[in-house]
Order: sequence, then C-alpha cells, then structure tokens
Amino acid sequence: MAAALTIIFAELRYGIIRAGKPESHTRFVTDATRARIFIRPLMARNLIDAWFPSERTPPAWVLTRVLPHELAFVLTPRLDAGQSDVSLYVNEQRLGPLVADVVNRSGFMGQYGYIHWNADVTLERRGSLAAQGQLDIPDRVLTTARDHWGVVQGLKPLDVDGTHFFEAIFDNRDGGAFALMCALYNHGLLGEPQIALEEEYKTFLSIASIHVYADATAAGNVQLIVILESAPGARAEDIDANAFNLEVAIGEVARFIREQYGAELRGRAYTEGTTVTGRYTVKNVAGIISTLLEAQ
Repeated sequence: MAAALTIIFAELRYGIIRAGKPESHTRFVTDATRARIFIRPLMARNLIDAWFPSERTPPAWVLTRVLPHELAFVLTPRLDAGQSDVSLYVNEQRLGPLVADVVNRSGFMGQYGYIHWNADVTLERRGSLAAQGQLDIPDRVLTTARDHWGVVQGLKPLDVDGTHFFEAIFDNRDGGAFALMCALYNHGLLGEPQIALEEEYKTFLSIASIHVYADATAAGNVQLIVILESAPGARAEDIDANAFNLEVAIGEVARFIREQYGAELRGRAYTEGTTVTGRYTVKNVAGIISTLLEAQ
C-alpha cells in the first residue's frame, strides 16, 4: 500500500511515471499566424554529451525519458488591435508539474515586460504546458505595414518541414513578420535599439518568407540553413539585395559569437531563381553553452 501511494504521489506531484504523448504546437496556429519557432530536443539527444560538461549532464536514459518532445513559440498578429497573440508551448514527457512550478517561481515570464501574459505557465493536461499573452505593436510599425503591404486576405499557414532539431518560420506575405520583428526589436529583445527598424521596410518588401533550420552534426557542430523566398514581382536586383543583406546579417552574427564565445560561423549564400539560400556551419557550440552556463 505504501509503495502504491508513493507512486501515485510521484505521478500527481511530479508527473514522473506516465509519459506525455508527442503532440504538435499546430493547435495554436491560425491563418493569421506569422511567426513560429520550435525546438525538438530529442532529435539532438545524441549530441548533448558533446555540448554539455559531463558533470552537468544526467545519464542518457534519464534525458531520453524527460526531455520535452517539443518547445514552441507562436506569434499571431492582430494588426487591427495593435497587438500580437503570443503562445508558449511545451510538449513535455515527464516532470510537467515540476517544470511549471519552477518556471512560475523563477519570474522568468516577467523578464520580458513587453509581453503581457494572461496567466502563469499551466499544465493543461498531461504532455501540454502552455502560457498565452499579448505583445504590443507600436503605432508607427502598424502604419508602415498598412501603407506598404496593404490588406492581404486568403493566406494559409506556411508548411512546416518537421525534420529538423530547430525550425523557425516567418511569414511576411502581408507584412506580418515585418511588424513582429520591428515590435520585438523596438522592445529591446536584441538590446538597446540602434535604429528605427520600421524605416528599413524596403529591405522586407521583397521577402515573402524566411525559414531557418538547424541540425546538430556528429562532430557537435550545428548546420544552419536560412531560406529567403522572394515576394511575387520581386526584381532581380531585389533578390540580389536579399542575398547581400543575408550575408551582412550572418556576418554580424559570426562576429558576435566569435567575440563573445570563441565560436566560429562559416558558409555562404547562393541564389536559385527567386530563392536565396544560406548554408552555414557553427563550430564550438560547446563553448557557447559552457559560457552561458558559467554566467548563471
């Protein structure tokens, strides 16, 4: 009897016995969704030992059973309301009640004051941790998006590849991704804003979508793919500009991780038709993670 009660308590308090079933963040996606970022940790399980110090890594059998199936961040702008709905989702295997409690007690959700969360992270049911809120979009960003993209109707969500450890999709067919990026940038997500990003709208006009994929390699590196799909009617010079801007942006990222973490990012972008594809390798990912862990 005591053993049975212990098992029941462990399940109710920590969610440690039964495993949550694999699910998808797609239930938070609507026709108006313009950005989603998601990670599938189990797809990189074999490389955690290469990235994390052994003294900080639990045994492999533990990680296989507790790592989430998926973590996702979904942004669905409502430009008429000057906001974007924000959904944070974790498809947990085990320890869901404990994870929710730790996150809520840590104050993590309050670190990003520009997102107004409706409530704490909640264990909706076994396998599903979620929180929802709103992100304010500045008026000047809304005005720029309306003036230069107008009203576009009948759009459906862009397809997910689903075969990568990390995937991000930004849908800019109606200027929605532009509005979200400007809002996050102006709110200081990347530090103190250096420019009024909405004034750089011409850079985004010829981009219909951005897909970012990342996969871990056997050597402990990361293969990064960035795909820019051009907007209908984009001219050859616009597509060339997209390729140039991608290389400039990647160059800035490479400089930052080299100076801050001693990591290396190399590769190049090429153009095929109306699509610009950048393929890159990030080396010394373990150095980045070690530095971040030491900062805790």
